[in-house]
Amino acid sequence: MASRQSTSVPTTDPPAPEADVLITYCPLTPTHVYHLAAATPEAKKLKEMYGERARLVPHCRLQDLDRHLEGCTAWYFIGHGDFSLNKELVPIFGGDRSGEALQSISPEAICQVLTRHVERGLRLVVLNGCKTLKLGQGISQMGVPHVLCWSTAVADEAASCISISFARGVAEGVLSTEQAFNRAKSELLVQTHSRRSAKTAVEVQKWQIADPEENLDLGYRYAAGKVELLCAEQRTEVIRQDRRTLLEALCSAGQQMRDQGDLSDAVILHKMALRQPTDPVMQAKLLKGLGKTLRQQASLMGEIERKQLLKSSHEALHLALVTENELYAKRRVVSKATSAQTQREVGLVLRDLGRHEDAMVELEAVRSIHEEGKDQHPVELAITLTTMATVRKQQAVLRPQTRVATVESRPLLLEAIRWLDQALEIKERDLGDTADEFGIALRNRGECKQLLSQLPEAEHDLKRACDIFEQREGKAESPHKKHARDRYWEVVNARQRRD
Repeated sequence: MASRQSTSVPTTDPPAPEADVLITYCPLTPTHVYHLAAATPEAKKLKEMYGERARLVPHCRLQDLDRHLEGCTAWYFIGHGDFSLNKELVPIFGGDRSGEALQSISPEAICQVLTRHVERGLRLVVLNGCKTLKLGQGISQMGVPHVLCWSTAVADEAASCISISFARGVAEGVLSTEQAFNRAKSELLVQTHSRRSAKTAVEVQKWQIADPEENLDLGYRYAAGKVELLCAEQRTEVIRQDRRTLLEALCSAGQQMRDQGDLSDAVILHKMALRQPTDPVMQAKLLKGLGKTLRQQASLMGEIERKQLLKSSHEALHLALVTENELYAKRRVVSKATSAQTQREVGLVLRDLGRHEDAMVELEAVRSIHEEGKDQHPVELAITLTTMATVRKQQAVLRPQTRVATVESRPLLLEAIRWLDQALEIKERDLGDTADEFGIALRNRGECKQLLSQLPEAEHDLKRACDIFEQREGKAESPHKKHARDRYWEVVNARQRRD
């Protein structure tokens, strides 16, 4: 072929693209019993479609395949795929141009050769030979996104038609791989050949998608074979969805165990789930669940172990918050309200660690978020205000044994009561005055007033809180109910002593 280079006029054409499509074919000699007449024209047609991107290698030996695949994103194999080796059907690789010294290689060996190239970007493999489904499945399971193969024997001419039509769609870059595959099957099925009926020549459908070895009565049509397109991306998505369903179940079970007080088992479940590969959204959810469980577990421990668990809780919740904020900033798949709930949990851990001012910084940020959307999230705002009040209440320094506020703690308790007044107004409006959340806020306000020696007001709030928990829980003994009742009787006894 004449060279396109010129010695007199410098070329300004861009450099030729590197070959990234490998086409190997093994037609065998015309006199060979297994000669494939359509293989060589098919290979040349593919080379023509891809142009300088394609590397054409006839009679490729398996030991040379690794070298020829270097830098390739696609590999077209044209040849026999059903040579019997140890009762297994395997492809044939050509040893020389005469078609002698043929190689029959197991699917496992071929997959081993492909491993390095899959990792480096091999995206498409076309196994255009009989019964190549098993090899195709092995290659697909390695992670190659698309593998075209045949589950049955295939007619030589039909295989060539599918391959050329499919490559045209892929090489043009207009169709997706799936669209190119569907168009290739359509083009095969609309092919016709001439037949005579009642002394009249007519064009009839030539090919039918069917197994040639089943000897079906197809009339004037021929069985082309059954072609498959294996999509690793679809299988990966199914696996990903199954894993996510499992992780959702583990997360839900961990939350249920936490609610029931089985904290150690809940921690184990969350840590087990976090060891599994998952997406950032689920990871943040699992980290949040772990952090909340560790904080609850810390409340049952001695001082040293309590602090260690709270630090672990803070680490998990902080990482969940960072992940959610990144997701919100980049793709907005996590709402700002969701990340605000996580930030509030961070504030609670900081409160429990005694880092009250750090906790208030986190909670002030959460309050700002909820106030911006108070029409959408009024209850969340109320919960945040209640949480801020508990920080100030805990921060208040009390006189030993008397549960009476010092002069320094009074401003903190008054600030806490202001937060609770706002929270109760929102909760009464949006939840009603019989909700658990309303009872918790009342109990907190009653405790603040108790510490300020405002005993009649404290008794009123705590009595209402007790009534709410009694009405909702009946004879059941919950922590909220016991806490409110104990504080109520403390206030009653203190008032009676004072009177």
